[in-house]
Amino acid sequence: MTEINSFKKYDREGAYHYKLMSSDQFYAAKIKKALSMVNSGAVVFDIGCGDGVFLKYAREIGARVFGMDTSEEGVKLARVFSGCENLYIGSANNLPFLSSSADLIVMIDVINYIQDYAGAIHEASRALKEQGNLVIMSPHDIDIEEEKETIPDSWQKHGCSVDDLRAVLEGNMKITEIIFIRKPVLVKILQNVIYVLRVSGLLRLLRWITRHKHHEAESEDIVVIDHAKRGYDIHLDYYNMPKSLIKKYEPIEFIIIAQKNPYI
Repeated sequence: MTEINSFKKYDREGAYHYKLMSSDQFYAAKIKKALSMVNSGAVVFDIGCGDGVFLKYAREIGARVFGMDTSEEGVKLARVFSGCENLYIGSANNLPFLSSSADLIVMIDVINYIQDYAGAIHEASRALKEQGNLVIMSPHDIDIEEEKETIPDSWQKHGCSVDDLRAVLEGNMKITEIIFIRKPVLVKILQNVIYVLRVSGLLRLLRWITRHKHHEAESEDIVVIDHAKRGYDIHLDYYNMPKSLIKKYEPIEFIIIAQKNPYI
């Protein structure tokens, strides 16, 4: 039986992930990191594709792309916006793909929605070619109850840590990279200033002005992929401030890249 979930945010806001590529530095960093693993001519599967943002840009690189999600709303939007024709509704534990057929499989913020995530990882390994790569991204720390207060139809099952996934992956794959996306934490006095701006509504205005200037400077359809040196954490720069005003960088997302290794 095909697993289907409803995600009504797509009905309310449409294909909102495309807008995030130019308005949300954090979201764009995730997609660009995944795209840095894509090669022209590669066969790429996106498990939990949603409205198809990653598929769109991977396709433009020249990859042969396939997407799957449990959300009918998401898949319908992906058909319209991504340009991908190979889209499926189904479960990550039962992929509609042949064994040893994919060069790359990405699971962006989806592993914590899967009850049997170990089974899903084994299924992804089955579908990967030898030396193929699996990219898993997930929040570093998540409060499921808090999310359900803001997204009532969220179906997140649990939080997964790096250690949880490492224990599963190392059974038949070789982990080649573990990094974190980190956000800046400002020194105390600037935190107080940001708080005042947020309460007064001025922070939202400043962000709108910044985004508006960004839209004028470059097209939303152009995504520059940052092939950053592998193995290094990604530090976000929300405030464009000197490092002396940044207290530390807190991890908000982890990224694990594992390669299918027939000798393990």
